[in-house]
Parts: sequence; structure tokens; C-alpha cells
Amino acid sequence: MVAAHLHMDEKTPHIHAAVVPIVMGERRKAKKEQTDGKRKYRKKTNSVRLCADDLFNRQILIAYHDNYARVMAKYGLQRGVRGSEARHTTTMQYYRNLKKKNETLETETRLLQEKKTEAQEELKQVKAEIRTDKLKCAATDTATALASSVGSLFGSRKMKSLERRNEDLQDRILELEDEARQRERQQAKHIQEIRNAYEQQHRKLSEFADFCQTLLSVCGEADARDKFPA
Repeated sequence: MVAAHLHMDEKTPHIHAAVVPIVMGERRKAKKEQTDGKRKYRKKTNSVRLCADDLFNRQILIAYHDNYARVMAKYGLQRGVRGSEARHTTTMQYYRNLKKKNETLETETRLLQEKKTEAQEELKQVKAEIRTDKLKCAATDTATALASSVGSLFGSRKMKSLERRNEDLQDRILELEDEARQRERQQAKHIQEIRNAYEQQHRKLSEFADFCQTLLSVCGEADARDKFPA
């Protein structure tokens, strides 16, 4: 084990591990090479050597996958499809995709900000209309009261006209207040969408930063081993 980094600050805790495959004994090809007529130095059976083939060949990796799926089944994890031709995304492609997603998120965030500003302006306009109509309604109420006190001067027709105008203004005020509530809900929705987009972008950038930190750590350790071999 060269390095292990436990990440507990993300949704799913996990470990980034760097390992060196070390086994005991001589290579499996040693006997075959000796039969080819070439003299080979025979290593001791208890000697240590590097050999990724003994620990990470295709069959062993499949067995690792099976064992891991069996242990994690109780947590609801399902094994991938055996023999699938799906391929992992390369690191460079992953970060190209990540950059593209971030650019898309930035565009969406800007559009949401524009929608939020537009909704705020519309809400301000609706509230101004409500205030104006309330003033008109108050003036109509005053005129209606005045007409009632001097009905003989205005006549019943004028009185009924003022009453209808008052009712129309009251209905308009109710409509505008309902529209204002809808605008406020729409504005709250835009704010939440902006917050979600920001959090998603922040999470992607955090993943990239973690990867860079791990890569720098591994490269630094490898460089130290090259400069100061054991």
C-alpha cells in the first residue's frame, strides 16, 4: 500500500488507494524460458518481486468484482453486467465532459438569474398596479359615499355606475394580488434552481480538486522514491 485517502466529505464515503503489486517467488514464465535453451538466473522461491499479472489479471479482477458484489449486496448494490462491452471514460475525457457540464451550468445559472430579475420586475409592476387600483378604489368609495349623501344631485343611475366601478376595482385588486402571489412563488422557484445549479457546479469542482490533490500526492511520492531509492 503506497497511499490511501479516505473521503468522508462527499455523499458516498470512499477511499482512493495506490498500491504496488508485490508477490513472492520467480515469474511464471521462468520455467518456459529455461526450456528455450537460454540460461536464466533462478530466483529464490521466497524472493519479493513486482508482478501485476499475478494480482490483476482478467480472471482475478472478475473474482474481485464478484466478491465485492456479494459483500455489498446487503446494501442494495447490484453487480454490473458480466461481459458488458461498456468502456470506462478516460480521465481526460471525463474532465472534458466535466468542463462542458460546468459551462452548461454557468449558462443555465445566467439564464435563471435573468429570469429571476425579470420576475422581480414583473412582481414590482404588479404590486404598483395593486397600489394604484387600491387608490382608485378608495377614491370610488369616497365618491360613492358622497353620492349617497347627496343622491338627489347625482341621481340613482350615477350611484349604480359608481357601485359597479367599485366592484370592478375590487375584483381587479383580488386578481392582481393572486398574480403577485404567483410571481412570488415563481421567483422562489428560480432562486432554488439557481441554488441547485450552484451546488452541482461546486460539487463537480470539488471532485476535480480532490483528483488533482490525489494526483499531486502520488506523483510527489513517486518522485521522492526516484530521488531517494531505498
